[in-house]
Amino acid sequence: MTKVIAGAFKSRILRVPHSVTRPTTSRVREAMFSTLQHMLGDFSEMQVLDLYAGSGALGIESASRGATHVDFVESDARACETIKENLTNCGCDVGKVHSTHVLTYLDKTQVSHKYDVVFLDPPYSLTD
Repeated sequence: MTKVIAGAFKSRILRVPHSVTRPTTSRVREAMFSTLQHMLGDFSEMQVLDLYAGSGALGIESASRGATHVDFVESDARACETIKENLTNCGCDVGKVHSTHVLTYLDKTQVSHKYDVVFLDPPYSLTD
């Protein structure tokens, strides 16, 4: 079960799409956000880009901590629907979901938008 760790949406449960998506563990997210908060301060007024967004956990955690805008980029249609559901369930209105491949999105937006934080967490295969 994936939950928001801190902020306005703390303890909200996030759905995870049924696919090859494996969300970043709570322990890893907590370490990441602790480090980022130490380096950058709080997320107030930040613009965030969540590439290979999966469930949207990283971007939603950012919004929960005060980010004013989050772009979620995900090519899997089921994952995009899950992100939208998670945003609605959290009452988060600062997110925009882009259903496209990451490279296509980056090519279209390379000059048009500036981000304070970019998360890049592509899916990977588990091997024995």
